[in-house]
Amino acid sequence: MAEAQNEFDRFQGELNKQRENEANAVAIDRDDDENEHQQPQSCSLAEDSSTNKGDNKMNVSNDLSQFLEKLLLENQRKDALLEKLIDKISDREVLTQKPQNIGVMPGLLSNIASFDGNSLKAKEWLQSLNSAQILHNIPDNYILETARTKLTDGAYHWYQVRKSKIHSWQDFIENFEPTFIMEEPTSDKYKRMTQRICKVRMCEELKFSFCELNREILIGVWSRTLCEAMMAKQHFTTDHLLHDMHEFLNIESKRVDRMALMHSRPVEKE
Repeated sequence: MAEAQNEFDRFQGELNKQRENEANAVAIDRDDDENEHQQPQSCSLAEDSSTNKGDNKMNVSNDLSQFLEKLLLENQRKDALLEKLIDKISDREVLTQKPQNIGVMPGLLSNIASFDGNSLKAKEWLQSLNSAQILHNIPDNYILETARTKLTDGAYHWYQVRKSKIHSWQDFIENFEPTFIMEEPTSDKYKRMTQRICKVRMCEELKFSFCELNREILIGVWSRTLCEAMMAKQHFTTDHLLHDMHEFLNIESKRVDRMALMHSRPVEKE
């Protein structure tokens, strides 16, 4: 900023000097015009004095108009130079500005899981990287390097083959998605859903209705008592169902603790 201030002061000094020169030039021209009008005339002394006054006023008006026109042009030139100077200073600040969160990035990105090429996890893995970049304003080159270090097994070999084509984070996405992200057939999703205990996410991907989702959740419950208790109540949303399940398990846990405490007390003899 000190360099920019010096440059601005130098520019202001040159502008003031140029204005003084132009003002002196206008004054000299005005004196020459007056001298020309003051030269001895061979005309009659009876010349109308009002005509001379009108000519003098016209000359002064013309000189003033010329001076104002030059001053206006100089102000426009000054504004243009000042705008260029401001743009130059802004460009320097942008180039010298460094991200302030680089020091905390390793800790933030250490939670990103590795990727071995499993297509079932590819979409979620890529979304985790994109979310971290947007949330913490991470530069593209840094998120690209993080993704590269998280690749293992088949995904690592895939990158080694294509690294000559990948020069930016956008290049990585454009090469990654066609290779690893694919739409899983509905039959395969249903098969995986029936094999899982926590089925809510899979059921949402299959676009199940709430009744179908409710049924699949209760099928996955191991506790018969919990299943019967939830079937006896009416639920309208998944959140309502899960809330009642947590409440039931909390009450059941407290009952078990109470019964265990009662059995642990010594029996008093009369």
